[in-house]
Amino acid sequence: MDVRKRNRKIYKYYWGNTFMVNESDMECIPAKLTKRIVNEMEELIKQGWYANRSELIRDAIRELIKKQKVAQLESAIKSDIQWGLYGK
Repeated sequence: MDVRKRNRKIYKYYWGNTFMVNESDMECIPAKLTKRIVNEMEELIKQGWYANRSELIRDAIRELIKKQKVAQLESAIKSDIQWGLYGK
């Protein structure tokens, strides 16, 4: 059986910007979610906030990564300030 990766181009919209992603650049990661989370996701999709579950999950992960990076930067800055003020 000849199995080939599709190299379909997908256009994504994020924060008002459009960018192209090759489908072969994406990786499928299975995850289990509670029924409550799935229901809340479906409600956001129904309201038109997202086109589908994949878009919602990708956006949520991007936001989590961004928040984590900001928290790490803030922690490093606070540490530098403490060192600068008190030499600790």
